[in-house]
Amino acid sequence: MAAAPGRTDDPRVLEYAAEHGYIVLSHDVNTLRGTFYERLAAELPMPGLFLVHKHTPIAEVIDALELILLASDESEWLGQATYIP
Repeated sequence: MAAAPGRTDDPRVLEYAAEHGYIVLSHDVNTLRGTFYERLAAELPMPGLFLVHKHTPIAEVIDALELILLASDESEWLGQATYIP
């Protein structure tokens, strides 16, 4: 489940990502972010969360992700929720 189906609930998406060491990329800037912080408060593992507004052009998202990949290490994103770009 590298890309979660549209109806997978937020806790399960984040649990799966944590189990597999995936950083999550999502348009769900409302509920997923809250669930992310609930996991952190419960001291559950969370690799990272990148949030993208629905109206951001995909080219901008790709450019931002490319810069992130080049300029950082995945360990820097542990427990971080970040808006891109």
